[in-house]
Amino acid sequence: MIRIINNNLIELLFFLIFLLYFFIWSNFNYVNVNLNNNSLDKAIDLYNYNPYISNILFIVSEKLNLTYFLGFILFPSILPAILYKIFYRILNIRLWAISITLLSMSGTENYPFFNFFYNLIDYENILQFTNRDENFEIMGFPLPSFSIFYFCLVYYLSLRILKINFKNLYLLTFLWVIGPLIHPLDGFLGLIFWNFFIIMSIKIKKLKINNNYLIFLVISNFIIFFQAFYQLDLNQLEVTEDQSYKLYNFIVYFFIPIISMVCCLNFLKIDFYEFFQKFLSIYILMFLEFILIITSLLGYGFDLKMLETRITMFLLHFLYYIPPIYYLSRDNFFIFKNSEKKIIKMYSLKFLTFLFKKLNRIYLPIFSILIISYFVLSIKL
Repeated sequence: MIRIINNNLIELLFFLIFLLYFFIWSNFNYVNVNLNNNSLDKAIDLYNYNPYISNILFIVSEKLNLTYFLGFILFPSILPAILYKIFYRILNIRLWAISITLLSMSGTENYPFFNFFYNLIDYENILQFTNRDENFEIMGFPLPSFSIFYFCLVYYLSLRILKINFKNLYLLTFLWVIGPLIHPLDGFLGLIFWNFFIIMSIKIKKLKINNNYLIFLVISNFIIFFQAFYQLDLNQLEVTEDQSYKLYNFIVYFFIPIISMVCCLNFLKIDFYEFFQKFLSIYILMFLEFILIITSLLGYGFDLKMLETRITMFLLHFLYYIPPIYYLSRDNFFIFKNSEKKIIKMYSLKFLTFLFKKLNRIYLPIFSILIISYFVLSIKL
């Protein structure tokens, strides 16, 4: 028991600290904020789709009078522990994993942390940039607190695919398959991701499967998609309102992480086998999100507002930065490809060494303290 606690000490601290924080926030803020995740019935009526598992959980929690506790305190407190495990498992750098987890948990619809960060100079009015007037986006049961927790947990388990046996592979597939019964958008995104991931893993010989598993995968996909089409009228997937996707979002969530990784591939000696082993799942998710955005802009798909405030807000957009951070933070990453521009190579080496191996010990703690300040100031004491 002591060994388990020691091996998961940071995760446990994340859980306990956020449990206390959300308890305090709920006591001081709940009655005075605008709630945007407080009714599953409205979501079902709006989209005419019943996520049966979430609906059952909602009915049971209402009867036991636990909906508030589960959605505003317990599951929002468990999530940072899962997020930390994901980021740390891939990066193996605690400082980066802690900072990214804190930033992920600060997600809100109208009061994002970066507004607070950009306006720090206006310290006299800084409270107006904190989240004192609406719930954090993770709050609400079963959507989105449980659905996001579920996606992150199953994704974390999927990262261990090289060490799982066929029995566990069936279990993982089952967990992804029932995702749409918890949340339609996150669920189908996760299921399609898993199908792509299995296919690509076979292609690069990361995974070997038998015919029985393929049959199970096909049948389970057919069942879950059939129930979805049975419920949905395809006309409902037509987006009648004009939608837009901010250039800022495209640059921050796609352009910068892709360009950063391209630069790493061009200038650093990278083991491509390791690259695909560690980051295949991330780029599949990025590709699927991009396709969802394009189809929605073309008038057929989902409300982009819902896409931006669910699993993408808490996990995906941070995952996209993980590969370049991983390569630029390794002890032995500074092995540049052959280049005639030795001066450029030398100065690039010095700059990157300073930025990612030394300076990060200064700016990441400061950044984390600012995020913690944002959380504290968001409480209406």
